[in-house]
Amino acid sequence: GQYERAIADYNEAIRLNPQSATAYNSRAMAHVALGRLERAIQDFGEVIYLPILTEPDPHVGPRTEVGIPSRPRAAPIPEASFMMGCNTDIDSNCGADESPYHEVTVSAFYMDRYEVTAEEYKACVDAGSCTYTGSTTSDNRTYDVVGKEKFPINFVTWQQASDYCAYQNKRLPKEAEWEKVVRTFDGRLYPWGSDTEPSCTYVVMDDGGSGCGTSNPTAIGSRHIDGGTIHGTYDMLGNVSEWMADWYASDYYTSSPATDPTGPASGSARVTRGGAY
Repeated sequence: GQYERAIADYNEAIRLNPQSATAYNSRAMAHVALGRLERAIQDFGEVIYLPILTEPDPHVGPRTEVGIPSRPRAAPIPEASFMMGCNTDIDSNCGADESPYHEVTVSAFYMDRYEVTAEEYKACVDAGSCTYTGSTTSDNRTYDVVGKEKFPINFVTWQQASDYCAYQNKRLPKEAEWEKVVRTFDGRLYPWGSDTEPSCTYVVMDDGGSGCGTSNPTAIGSRHIDGGTIHGTYDMLGNVSEWMADWYASDYYTSSPATDPTGPASGSARVTRGGAY
């Protein structure tokens, strides 16, 4: 009733002014009243970051042009343990390579809040540090397409993704790091929790057609309000899949180390996570 209406009003206030600490704080309190503690934590986290937005920061990118709040580009992820793999108690679609469900400790790291955009990748190509050998004819491509500058880059290989990270003095995430950001402290099924099934409210997916009916990915952070993690990272599920640093092996979880796993020493394919549009 009244709390849902209030949340809708706060959503609109945040859309109009993404740096409104009052709106984030008030929405968090409404989520608390409804028992949605993970959403409340996310909004309280936004309030914590807002005071530093006026300070120069090397992590701040040009993403405010698409209505995304200007804030540090990389989210700090603290060292912690979490449960990795598929939890059959809450997930009926577990694959054999997602077992066993096991505890993993991951050291502190940073993760970019948003996927790399087509224009960001093109800047790397223009600088001579990256290459693009993907499709130049597909209607789904985002590279060097007018109107898709803020869409996530696609049609790039693992090596090309790795080269882009090196250009930024960064690296691809390890699979355990990626999953820790999504699962967080409570082993949730989705970035936003476990109780609400995916839909286009939360994720760019095949719902009413691929890409939520657009047959394409969508500008980064377009599901900012509802689909983010408690760490303030977005598009972890859907939009485009994301390359991991790890080699893939179907039985890796049966022998992976309990602390900072890095994947098999070698393989024939790399891991991708997150699903796509």
